[in-house]
Amino acid sequence: MNTKSKLIEIFAPFFVAFGITLLILSCTYLSKKFGINNLHEILYFIPKWVIIFVGYANVITFIAVFFAGFFTLGRKGALGMADRLRDYGIYRYVRNPMYAGISFTFFGLGLILNNTGISVVGILWLIICFFQCRWEERYLANKFGASYTEYKNKTPLFIPDFERMIRDLAGHLKK
Repeated sequence: MNTKSKLIEIFAPFFVAFGITLLILSCTYLSKKFGINNLHEILYFIPKWVIIFVGYANVITFIAVFFAGFFTLGRKGALGMADRLRDYGIYRYVRNPMYAGISFTFFGLGLILNNTGISVVGILWLIICFFQCRWEERYLANKFGASYTEYKNKTPLFIPDFERMIRDLAGHLKK
């Protein structure tokens, strides 16, 4: 492994954490400054229990999606150094489980904690990840060719194909 790859492997997670921390601090500060920090007041037309339920559903679901993605892809794969296309495990159902996991978990935490800034971080992170995914897709198409294009066409970008997951699970249970 060359020095550049080793540095990326060591420091990339810290840069991501630093970026998310800056987003949280900025969005929380701005939401307080503009008087929109209380999410339940903004969404007054939705019962609080519904907002909190959706928050917990996001956090529980997407924390699991994130960790499934990380363990399937591995650290090197997460840094773009995968030796082969991962189209199994959670990657059978969603192309970017770690990006989705982080984004929807923060969105859900904002709903649970009644914090507009944190929910906005989840949305902004998803937008940032969308543009990052466009770059990564070109890279992966060049690296893996037609197999990546076929995978991309049948697998959603951020929201797992839960219907397919349930069908696969039901098929395994019948065996």
